[in-house]
Amino acid sequence: ENKKLLIVNNNYYKDSAVLCLLEPNLKNKRYDIVLTKRSQDLKSHPGQISFPGGKLEKNDNSNHIRCAYREAKEEINFNSECCSYLGKLNKYITGTGYLIQPVLAINEKKQVFAMNKDEVSRIIYFPIDLILNKKNIKKIFYNKNQFYYSLKWQGLNIWGATAKILIDLVSILKKI
Repeated sequence: ENKKLLIVNNNYYKDSAVLCLLEPNLKNKRYDIVLTKRSQDLKSHPGQISFPGGKLEKNDNSNHIRCAYREAKEEINFNSECCSYLGKLNKYITGTGYLIQPVLAINEKKQVFAMNKDEVSRIIYFPIDLILNKKNIKKIFYNKNQFYYSLKWQGLNIWGATAKILIDLVSILKKI
């Protein structure tokens, strides 16, 4: 298996990338963020809400954009020719040993996605404006000084790195 491990503060992390895709919601005249619910059959993070993405592989040539696009193609049949690349967000370290590079892109026209049912059990169109209301964001403390963010929406629990990336993305979009 081609795992690229990075060392940060003397810890080893799996180098990975996720796609933060802004998808037009024509009905509501806004953009939604494409998330997925991971299959229950996956070894890591089964059933969790996440961005399309995964570990860098050898054929990605250490290119996070290529990795995010490839993984999104595998998971939801994303067509990178239909989007515009906007940039990269801050990297995130997870408690499960991943160093995540979020890649931001926008679709000008709505894409028709198709799930790879081995990896994804649902495609979610998350409304950005939900995060604009801070009442929707909860800090969950798991010891005195450590916490993670959690967002509840339509029976889903979006938490951890996914929630943090969403919160940071919205704070960037507010400044534009």
